[in-house]
Amino acid sequence: LALYDPEHVHHVLGSHASNYSKRTRGYKALRALLGQGLLTAEGEVWKRERRISQPAFHPARMVGFASTMARATADLAVRWEAAAQQGQVLDLAEEMGRLTLRIAGETLFSLDISKETDVVGPALATVLGGFIRGVLNPIAAALPLPSTLRHRAAIRTLDGVVRDIIARRRADGGEHADLLGMLMAARDEETGAAMSDEQLRDEVLTMLLAGHEITVNALAWTLYRLSQHPEVAR
Repeated sequence: LALYDPEHVHHVLGSHASNYSKRTRGYKALRALLGQGLLTAEGEVWKRERRISQPAFHPARMVGFASTMARATADLAVRWEAAAQQGQVLDLAEEMGRLTLRIAGETLFSLDISKETDVVGPALATVLGGFIRGVLNPIAAALPLPSTLRHRAAIRTLDGVVRDIIARRRADGGEHADLLGMLMAARDEETGAAMSDEQLRDEVLTMLLAGHEITVNALAWTLYRLSQHPEVAR
């Protein structure tokens, strides 16, 4: 179910928000992974997170990321052209994975982490799979099964990558135009408070997960469907 009409969206997120709780099995599993970020928080915690982060998502700032996306896509097209000339067959999901990881890395951290696809990509996929299993069978997800241990190890991998980037950024002390820099510079308009490292970790990991696995699937299936309808592709 998806809502598009502004009045319906306002009904759910605004005037009647208290009717739509995030105290569900799915959100509980998400909090175990993503902490208390914008996606999982609610009530006063969510309001505070939103006040702090909102300036970082101003449309004028988001437009600046478009050039990064266009450049990465153009580089991919050049590589695909060379592969086609050599008769290579490419895995579309893997290609979209590298593309989205590069874009997520550059827009989030000003880093090209696509070279770490073999580490970050599988960790993201394992985490997402573990999350789904946790929602469907929370009892099994709590047991020390091999799948659960892989899930926890993948979370530690992603957590380590994000925390290391935040620590390096703190030590750097300079200004950056990426999303992490914007979130670090943001202040609560009511209290003047900034995000803690833990809050930054939660928000950045949320963006990394949403900007990779979910987008990979959407792009791969979209391109597949376009390949079946050449008139639409043209």
